[in-house]
Amino acid sequence: MRTTHHFRSFCSWRCLLVFALMILIGCETQLDRDQKEVDRWMTQARRFVQQKHLFEWFLLTRGQNYSRADFYKEFRQLFSLPRVRFVDRVMQQTGSQLRVRELQYFKTFLLREMFALSRAASQDQLYTYLLNTPLALKGKTVRLIDLPYAVATLEQARERRRLYRKGLNRLAPLDTTLIGRQKALLAFVQRTGFDSLQAWYSFVSGFGSSQVFQLARQVLAATDSLYRTLLEAALAEKQPLSMPEFWYLRAHLPDLPAWAPAQGLEALQSQAGLFGESLPVGTRFTLDLSDSAGKIPLSRCLPVTVPEDVRITHRPWHSGRDWVRLSELFGEGEHFSNTLVKQWTFRQAGRGTALKALAYLWELMWEDSTWLAEHFSTGPDTLTRLVYGPDYRRSLVLYRLLELRLAAAEVLLQSPAVLTAGDPLRAAQSVLRQALNLHLEGSEQSVLIFFEQEYSQAADRFLGQILAYQIRRRLEERFGAPWYRQAPAIRYVKTVWRRGLDWPLPSFLHSLQLRTPDLQPLLDSLSRMLEDNHRSISGEEDHEAAIH
Repeated sequence: MRTTHHFRSFCSWRCLLVFALMILIGCETQLDRDQKEVDRWMTQARRFVQQKHLFEWFLLTRGQNYSRADFYKEFRQLFSLPRVRFVDRVMQQTGSQLRVRELQYFKTFLLREMFALSRAASQDQLYTYLLNTPLALKGKTVRLIDLPYAVATLEQARERRRLYRKGLNRLAPLDTTLIGRQKALLAFVQRTGFDSLQAWYSFVSGFGSSQVFQLARQVLAATDSLYRTLLEAALAEKQPLSMPEFWYLRAHLPDLPAWAPAQGLEALQSQAGLFGESLPVGTRFTLDLSDSAGKIPLSRCLPVTVPEDVRITHRPWHSGRDWVRLSELFGEGEHFSNTLVKQWTFRQAGRGTALKALAYLWELMWEDSTWLAEHFSTGPDTLTRLVYGPDYRRSLVLYRLLELRLAAAEVLLQSPAVLTAGDPLRAAQSVLRQALNLHLEGSEQSVLIFFEQEYSQAADRFLGQILAYQIRRRLEERFGAPWYRQAPAIRYVKTVWRRGLDWPLPSFLHSLQLRTPDLQPLLDSLSRMLEDNHRSISGEEDHEAAIH
């Protein structure tokens, strides 16, 4: 009887154990099924991003517009609040921190694309208008979308001014488009359940938006005096101007030699070689530097498939600006091409702050006299002008300030103070006038706003310019100058590249033992460039000795 009792007890406990295991297995199976469902959505999202970048590629390189509204229809079910809530629920039940971060990025991606979907029809109208509105000039036809580029590159000053006057008249309808976009953003934020605009901004960027707005205002205040001084001198030297002030500055700063693609590419190729990588043109990079009439003059790096298919398009302005702009694009391209992480969200749907910061770090080579001497020693006169020339250093500082202040303005244009103002357009115009200190005619502000990036991209571009100087200072403090000759610094950059876009800003700062974005390294660097410039003008440097 005792044996029978023990046997029955054992069977009872065994049944209870099996029952408990079945419950546990059932829970795990349900979560596993949910995870697999999310993975299927990520596969759809990967196909969506690939097609979207290909559409953008043909738009930018050939002028072939496409219907964004129709394109999104194919993926409309993917970009919906129920899907977002589903991903969020799965994320709450997930134990792996790596998977949680992956799902966080995916949730952010879905919401950002939901916002893009909400404005797809208005974007179609905007691009249709810009691409199909002709401006006739002496037998030539210029598309409205090409207006800034055409004004900056036309040879005859009278033609430039005439074309610009025509263009401003055609830009007036865009004012109402901009106001409509602002209202659509406010409605979207409310519909998706965010408490405020700033809550939405902080979510999509992964960093407190109030801190970004504060830093943008700090930039405008801290650089105002120096910017105005350099700007006044630059405009005085070029009077009477042959084109509007803003487009003159953007076309001709910094004061580098005329655009020579072969030499520029050779320098960038050599720069990539410092990291043990030869420039993979035709393999991982597709590079379009053509100047065809149908090409849209917007420079972009498009990661079609990471890391296998990365494309760069740039329509040259035939000025020094091309060299610096292309350096930034190559920095982005190298980042995507050297990404090794396997998760798709870490490759293409994560945070872009580190991407932009390292891209601008690439661009800072143009401030480095050692690098310039190594790559542009085509002759003593050219080298002396580049490395020590007063015009070059001063124009480069003005270029930096102009781009930084414009980036700060692009952030502030999306601040609640502007978007919820009684007259948002007037508030936006006030921000631009304060930032640029330039005479803006008629609807000229619309030229600056109609390609405005959504907040997280604008914030990345703004923060990236500041962080690049912090990174350079930190790498040189830790490893020595020039940083790009130091093996540990190179290893650090490669480490960042390998993780792709898996870089929340706090994590990125922590990797450098930094706490917050700091403007001081940038201000110190620009001041030092002007001091070196003053010494070179005063003849305090022995150029010949420095070169050798």
